[in-house]
Amino acid sequence: MILSVFPDNTLDDGSTTATKLLIVTLLLLLTLGVAPACLRRESFAPDPDVARRELILRGNLFKEPIFVERAGEGDLVAVRLFLAAGMGPNIRNERGDTPLMAAARNGYAKIVKTLLDAGADPGERDGAGQTALMRAVRAGSIDTVRVLLTKQPDLNAQSPDGSTALMYAVWRNDAAIVWTLLDGGADVNTSDRDVGTALTWAVFYNRAPVAQTLLERGADPNVRNVGYGGTPLMLAAANGYTELVRMLLVGGADPNVKDNQGRDALRWARDNKRTEEARLLIEWKTKQIVSNQ
Repeated sequence: MILSVFPDNTLDDGSTTATKLLIVTLLLLLTLGVAPACLRRESFAPDPDVARRELILRGNLFKEPIFVERAGEGDLVAVRLFLAAGMGPNIRNERGDTPLMAAARNGYAKIVKTLLDAGADPGERDGAGQTALMRAVRAGSIDTVRVLLTKQPDLNAQSPDGSTALMYAVWRNDAAIVWTLLDGGADVNTSDRDVGTALTWAVFYNRAPVAQTLLERGADPNVRNVGYGGTPLMLAAANGYTELVRMLLVGGADPNVKDNQGRDALRWARDNKRTEEARLLIEWKTKQIVSNQ
């Protein structure tokens, strides 16, 4: 008989035969890979005790690390069960990750929405100082980014080294996420503690189309690196990025700006044997002199 799965001493909390039958039915459905309709509904909110039992039936201990792990695996049913069973959405595992961070890192937009609706804080940081938005951007999940933006997180939050979500989008060369963040209010001129602004990142990684977008959205082409005083134009000239050199000059970059050692972009180009970039800079400077006469 099916109820023999539960001996008389298995459930000693007064559960009725009907309750046992329900649990066994759920077990069979889950074993067959079929999630009952109630577990698939967005409004799923069973009794906490029932939710805990269903978690156990699915092989999940009611512990914080398991919750985070299931969120990172994309197990939406388990996430809803943990929440329904009373576990808070902002709990952390031993590494400092929350379920929201784990889901965002792997681009599980539906789980991110479920957690946010349950009260997950998008401003929390993981052990590395990263926010859920930063993780979603690094994963390249625009759907997850859009879900997070509905809760108005701090778009200009910085990691310990000063990196922002916008900089990570530039690093990924993801124009769609760059536009999404800028439209959401990301500051195009925030600077980190190493490379510079998002525009400097775009030049450093040779992301010409993204650099053009940033310039069109108000990026300062003459911003200097906090360490050595270099500008995006100097980086482009030194690395032989001809398209970027031309783009920056047209976008307002000043070829006469000098770094902390007194070197301008032309000197950077010559020191790195970038003849084409040096030629462009000389022509541009010549035009400036003529136009000023």
